[in-house]
Amino acid sequence: MSDVKYPGGTIGGVPLFNENREFVTATNSWRDVPIPRKMRALGKDSRGYPIPFNVLRNEEGRPHFTVNDSIRQHRALLEKRCAICGGRLGKPLWFVGGPLSAFHTDGAYMDTALHHECMTYALQVCPYLAVKNYNGRIDDATVDHDKLRDGMILMDPTHVPERPALFVAVASNSQTIIPREGICPLVKPDRPYIAVEYWRNGRRLSEEDGHILVALAFTEENALA
Repeated sequence: MSDVKYPGGTIGGVPLFNENREFVTATNSWRDVPIPRKMRALGKDSRGYPIPFNVLRNEEGRPHFTVNDSIRQHRALLEKRCAICGGRLGKPLWFVGGPLSAFHTDGAYMDTALHHECMTYALQVCPYLAVKNYNGRIDDATVDHDKLRDGMILMDPTHVPERPALFVAVASNSQTIIPREGICPLVKPDRPYIAVEYWRNGRRLSEEDGHILVALAFTEENALA
């Protein structure tokens, strides 16, 4: 156990930690958030939830929201398409991840670039990004490997022991692709960033509150090093 000191109080109106030093999270209902124009042509599941472009679908068309389709992931990267809506990207390019992806010297992303409006929607309703209990995920099923297309590699970049307490969205006009043998490449938005947003529990935070959680993330990283 590290000697990191955990602050009290609230960030964005939500308590930082409970009595067990676990990050407290809030819940947004995706039904309360309007689907942005760029995403309205996406297919929807049985509840009307939009299915992102890069989400894995088996041969029956069933989406698995927590798993990326590596073939679509490559297509989005090579054709400069938004990973959520599948539409062509302009500038700037937006990326979402934890503080270390955004600010560490070696930080990079497994997920490819997004439109700002698609990203904003995901940050408000995506179970991993915004919902209180991520383990109660909406696909609610394991993937049947016998029903996958040939050449498909499963990727689950969001499946980590602990999700970040803070998500950082960064904008850049360009990106550097970092090849990796046998798997999808990493993407590194070129710095300096054009814009930075801080999000927690489906809510955008102030720059001041974001800086607090970024500093905490780096404190923990240094303590584990």
